[in-house]
Amino acid sequence: MPRNALLHMCLGKTKPTGWGDAIFGFGIYFLIVRPDPLDALLFVLLCLLVMVIFTAFIIIFSSLAFFMGNTDGLLEQMVGALVTFGTYPMNIFKGLVRLLLFTLLPSAFIAYIPLELLKSFTWPLFAAW
Repeated sequence: MPRNALLHMCLGKTKPTGWGDAIFGFGIYFLIVRPDPLDALLFVLLCLLVMVIFTAFIIIFSSLAFFMGNTDGLLEQMVGALVTFGTYPMNIFKGLVRLLLFTLLPSAFIAYIPLELLKSFTWPLFAAW
């Protein structure tokens, strides 16, 4: 096929509820926080980068099907864990669990670091992210 297979699969597997969640998130942020233009731009940039990280995570775990067979159940469990751990504050995790949240399960890169950047932006934290 002349089209990009990965892009076609990503768009084909998109759920309408995900788009609704994204629209609701943007709407509630702009309605309640009422950011200045620079903070609004930062919010949009961080959202786009989080979407890239989340999509890459799903693609990596979906690619395990080449080696393990059907990985749909594993993917659902990993995405559920990613979202669940992202709802907890990062300072309650120590040691090995914290290391896992920054590596194997990148919930720190999806929830904690973007939130810290929104609260108080620093270039070193943004560069490290």
